[in-house]
Amino acid sequence: MPLAVTVPQSKLIQRDEHYRDPIVAFERRRFSSDPLYVRFPHGVNVLGAFVLDAQAFDDASWAPKGRVSCDPPAGFGVAATHAVAPPGSTACDVPFRSVKTETVKQVLFPLGFTLNQTVEVAVKMDIAANGAAVGENVYEPSGSSVFDDAALKAATGSTYVGGRAFCRPVPGSYLFKVQFNPSA
Repeated sequence: MPLAVTVPQSKLIQRDEHYRDPIVAFERRRFSSDPLYVRFPHGVNVLGAFVLDAQAFDDASWAPKGRVSCDPPAGFGVAATHAVAPPGSTACDVPFRSVKTETVKQVLFPLGFTLNQTVEVAVKMDIAANGAAVGENVYEPSGSSVFDDAALKAATGSTYVGGRAFCRPVPGSYLFKVQFNPSA
């Protein structure tokens, strides 16, 4: 049976993403919120999630929509819903927080290389609730393994603070971005 869950108000953020490898390069603009966390009761198996009803606030830069309702995908039945209590407490100074850096290791420019254009690399760091790095991958490669490796070394050498959801520590991900600029 579907569960109705309310989540805190969240702002949409414009994110410009760049992808480049030896075969293809493209840019993508997307609008998304910071991660929203929901703690389900033990034994709940989440097969999918859908936004059925949303309210836009302060949307002067967008086409004003106000309240937006969506029908669920075909074949997905929804039981009659009612307002539910948040799945956890928000009675603390910082009830929600994304993973963030604590200390950032300096990125070392690869020796013997010069650039004619800016090179960007993004490394996705998977971070445990206690802030320990538990996984990493080059999320947006530059097309040069030398620059990708330099960014990866800085990302894995940095330290992180785990996320929070409903006043409790939670795991999350951090996108560590590095920009190598041409020599002047």
